[in-house]
Amino acid sequence: MFWIYLIFDAFDTSDVQQAFVYRKLKKSAADTQPWLTIQSLKHKRAGVMSDLSGTMQRDLALWFVLSGIFAAWAGVVSHREVIHSYVVVGLWIILHHQSRRATAWGAGYFHTLFSPSATLMPMEYCLLLTDADSIEDLDTLSEWRNFIAEESGISLDIRA
Repeated sequence: MFWIYLIFDAFDTSDVQQAFVYRKLKKSAADTQPWLTIQSLKHKRAGVMSDLSGTMQRDLALWFVLSGIFAAWAGVVSHREVIHSYVVVGLWIILHHQSRRATAWGAGYFHTLFSPSATLMPMEYCLLLTDADSIEDLDTLSEWRNFIAEESGISLDIRA
């Protein structure tokens, strides 16, 4: 279940959309609304990277699945009892290989292979750009691109 949570969290962009809207509101309201407080970009970016990239709580899901495979090789359980672990790891390797290039936080290949949060969490910011219906014009696209760069440090080159 924790692995499913990790995957769903990586592909749930509602919190990123909310941050974009509030950041836009703060810029338009300037200092006229004292009740609207937005965290500084420096603190926000540090928080995003420390909360999402390489956090042990998020990576435990993969390690737990791997421990099932190791237990089968050690003879503690049969391989048939952990077939789901083999399937999850196989699917993760495919997903990792496909999404590896989206990771922009300087982690190496094997680090991201064994730390899914370092691979999946940057995608949470980039997936919003796949919804072409929400992008009306070049200015909106530029706003999203700048927001992603400010929030996460990911600089996107868009090829369509």
